[in-house]
Amino acid sequence: MPKTKHNKKRNTAVLYETLMVELTKAVLSENNEQKQSILHLISEHFSATTSLKQDLDFYRALSETSGLDRYTAEKLMFEIKLDREKLLDKKRLFNEQTSLINTMNRRLAGSVFSNFVPGYKSLATISQIFSSDVSTKARVLLEKELMEQLIAELEKPSAGKNIVQIDNLVYQTFTKKFNEKYGDTLLSEQKDLLNRYVMSFSDNGVSLKLFVGSELGRLREYLKEAVITEEINSDPKMVNSTKEVLLIIEGFKTQPVDEDMIKKILKIQDLVKEIQN
Repeated sequence: MPKTKHNKKRNTAVLYETLMVELTKAVLSENNEQKQSILHLISEHFSATTSLKQDLDFYRALSETSGLDRYTAEKLMFEIKLDREKLLDKKRLFNEQTSLINTMNRRLAGSVFSNFVPGYKSLATISQIFSSDVSTKARVLLEKELMEQLIAELEKPSAGKNIVQIDNLVYQTFTKKFNEKYGDTLLSEQKDLLNRYVMSFSDNGVSLKLFVGSELGRLREYLKEAVITEEINSDPKMVNSTKEVLLIIEGFKTQPVDEDMIKKILKIQDLVKEIQN
């Protein structure tokens, strides 16, 4: 395939994923100031009313899809290209990209654009398919390449693939810090919770919220059953403590899933394990 030019700073999805990787690094290094700065950038530049968010959705519709039959894949690619051409204000998008790029250069490390971006090749292919500067021949070949992705079957995730969308360096850093701080003392459910928390920024916390909801339900039901057992019911202090924990869990319903809540859930998980033993 002839080599085609790709400007990653004008690739909306690459800009977003670059911020995600930088955010992950800030979380792992416990740099809260940097974390909040990046979260503000994402919130400001990728809000629902921006052209950047609109364009990101077009990229995601192609980059996050697979397992289609060939007809549906061709139809999807055609319709997304058509909608993007009709609905996206290209001048506004260019200005928003420029603003974001300038802000990233000012606020983040100069090496930020050198971050390894998961799925970069696919995002670059989509960007060139969207571009009017790519020759017809090159675009057809690129579309054929993307087609293979759209019709490929999704690989089923295994138990060891909870952490995704971060490069090897970040993963190794996380593992090192994780082991240094907690060693082998964490329960499997606590490790799962922390893993999901670290990676929650990649999907706006959707998977984390789902997991937390399920885990709190499990903890709540166990404590409700435990409080009426003879061992706990015969100890007024234990009864009161268990009821207090249940009230804390109920209070979580109206609170955002943040670092403070995660720490409290870790403690409750420890408590339940102690009762079980």
